[in-house]
Amino acid sequence: LIQPVNRFFFITSICSIKFFIAFLKFFGHLTIANAECLSRFPKFLDSLLDSIYHFDRLDASLRLNVFDTFGAVGSSAAAKKFLDRKSELFRIEQVMNSFGVAIASGPIDLRVRHIDALAMLLRFRDGEDHETEAIANKWYKWLGDPFSSMIVAYLIRPFPDLRMASLRLVLELIGYKWAVGTLCRTSNFLDNVMKREIETTAEGRQCRYDIVCKLIDNGETIIPPEDMIKLKLFRREGAFFVERKPMIDMEND
Repeated sequence: LIQPVNRFFFITSICSIKFFIAFLKFFGHLTIANAECLSRFPKFLDSLLDSIYHFDRLDASLRLNVFDTFGAVGSSAAAKKFLDRKSELFRIEQVMNSFGVAIASGPIDLRVRHIDALAMLLRFRDGEDHETEAIANKWYKWLGDPFSSMIVAYLIRPFPDLRMASLRLVLELIGYKWAVGTLCRTSNFLDNVMKREIETTAEGRQCRYDIVCKLIDNGETIIPPEDMIKLKLFRREGAFFVERKPMIDMEND
């Protein structure tokens, strides 16, 4: 079954968008289960990456699927190492740059999905080896210099889904020590994380609290003492703390 389906990638004339999305999902599942399939079915990977290089020419459904598929396919340590070994051939730097541009442009719902795909791609797993961490760091840098500032700004934007996706991404990233340092050096990062009053959902408040707790655990040697005090106060107050507004004394008016 696999080889006949693989041959469809070579017959471009029959590849309607629906066919192509189906093929992406089929081979995507294979490569998630076994990263060795990336080398066994090169046409799948070529087609996927070429679509990402030219994502701005795709319709919304295909654009979503190619980034989602790459996020899932590249999430394992084995896949990262395979792609990194052939980084220049696959133009992974261009792929990651496209990820950054896609997250910065287009309708909000597309940006949200792309952020979630990136969170999947760069997800930290306990026991991650140094090589995999270094690859994740390199890929993050390839998103572009303004990326960290953009995500930090998204944390307080008036779009709940965009804020939530950005919070989820930050929560995944700060499993890496390098990400704690990178984000903490970004202007307004800690202030924006601790702005829980902007959240209207329990999920948003809980995610901010989880980020603060992880920053405390992973940032002891990175975060300045004065900022660590603020983080620990936030943790002590809890996820759903509401600051009381001062009462106005009407009797003396």
